Amino acid sequence: PAAQPYRQFLLTMLRPQRYPEVIPYVGGPVMPPYDVTSWSLPLSMGVEVNEAQVPIAAAGVSGANGAAGRLEAVQSVVWPGGDVVLPNGGTSAAVVGYRFSHAADSAFPALNRLLAAGKKVYWLKDPGPDGERGTFYVPAGESNPQDLSRLSREARIPIEAVTEAPTGAAFRVKPVRVGLYKPWVASIDEGWTRFVLERYGFAFENLNNPTMKDGTYRGRIDTILLPSIESDILERGEPASEEARRTWEPLPPPFGGGIGPDGGDKLKRWVQEGGTLVALDASTRYVINLFGLPVRNVLDKVPTESFNCPGSLLRIDLDPEHPLSHGLQATEAAFFADSPAFQTTVPDVRIDRRVVASYPADARDILVSGYLLGGERLEKRAAVVEMKVGKGRVILIGFRPQYRAQPNRTFKLLFNALYLAGLEEAKLPPAS
Repeated sequence: PAAQPYRQFLLTMLRPQRYPEVIPYVGGPVMPPYDVTSWSLPLSMGVEVNEAQVPIAAAGVSGANGAAGRLEAVQSVVWPGGDVVLPNGGTSAAVVGYRFSHAADSAFPALNRLLAAGKKVYWLKDPGPDGERGTFYVPAGESNPQDLSRLSREARIPIEAVTEAPTGAAFRVKPVRVGLYKPWVASIDEGWTRFVLERYGFAFENLNNPTMKDGTYRGRIDTILLPSIESDILERGEPASEEARRTWEPLPPPFGGGIGPDGGDKLKRWVQEGGTLVALDASTRYVINLFGLPVRNVLDKVPTESFNCPGSLLRIDLDPEHPLSHGLQATEAAFFADSPAFQTTVPDVRIDRRVVASYPADARDILVSGYLLGGERLEKRAAVVEMKVGKGRVILIGFRPQYRAQPNRTFKLLFNALYLAGLEEAKLPPAS
C-alpha cells in the first residue's frame, strides 16, 4: 500500500524516472544531472509491476483466502523449480531428455554446474513450442530425475522432462575458460563484474598486466573479458585527462603501466588464432584502436551541451536469431552511463561484422527511464557488435550489462557472450 510514510520512496523505486528539466534563468540551459538518473528496480530486474489506481478493497481484488481486498503478509518465498515431474504416472522409461529455459538468469548457474560435472548439454537454436530460442537440453542418459530435481531446487529453475527429442539446429555447449582482466589501477567495474561472475557460478581467473604482457593465458583461456576501463589505463596504466591526473599518483614498480604494446600484440594474435574477446563500455575504445576495427564511436568528443546521459535506462532492439540475444526479449532496457554508440562501416576481407543490438530509429523511443539529452545522436546506432577477426571474434558491448550488479535483464547478454567460445555446431542425439 502506498498510504505509508515511505510512499514517495516506494513510488520512486518502482516507477520509471524522468529527470526534471530545471532552467535556472530565462533562456539558460537545463541544469544537468550530477550522476545516475534511473534506479527503477522493475525495469532493471525484469519484474512486472501493476499499479492499482484505486485502493485494493475498492477494486474488489480477491486475496489468498478469497476475501475481497484482503492483503496478507508473505511468510515465506515460493521459489521456481522443484521436483522434475515425470510423465506416465511417474516413470522415466518414456523420457528422452530434459530441458530448461534460457530466459531465467538462474539458467546459467544450472548450466555451469552441469558442465562442471561433465554432462552433455545442448543449446537449441530454433524456437521451441513456446517460441523461445536457446533452450538448454540435456539427453536422458546424461542425468536422472533425482539429480536434476536437486539442481532445480538449488538453482531455482524449473526443469522439464520431455518424451519427444527436439529437432533442428543446435550447439553443443562446452565448458568455457574465462579470463577477467584486472589492472593494477583499481577498477570498480572489474570488482562488480567479478562479483556477478562469482554469484552465477562462472569459473574464471583474473589476468593481471604481467600475464597480459607475457601472453601466458594462451592455451588455457577461451574468452577474455575486459570490464569498462578507460583506454589509457588499459594501455599505459595511467589516465590521460587533466582532471583525472590531479588525484592520480603513479604506482611503484612493478605495479606501474598497463598492457603495453607487447601485450596488445599478443592479444591480437590470440584472437586471430581463435580466441574470443569481450569488451564492455569504455574498454571498447581500446579494442577498436588495437584491431583497427571498422567501427567508430559517434559520441566521441561530443560536448555534454549536445549529448548527456550520465546514467539512464535506454531501449535497445536485439537481433533475436543471434546467440547473444537468446533468452532476452526483442526489446530490452540497457544501462547507459556516458557510454559509446557505434557506427559500423563495410569491413575488409579480414573482418566480418554483425550488429546484434541497436537503438530505435526515433529518438522519442530511446529513453525508458532517467535523463537523455541529444537522443537523436543515438538513432539507429549500434549498441552491441560482433566482429569475426581471423579464426576468433571480438564482441563490443557499448554499455555495462552488469552495472553494479543491478540490471539483471541484461546479465544474459554478458553470459551469452562469454559462452560463444564454448558453442560448437552439433547434431542432436537421437532418442534412445
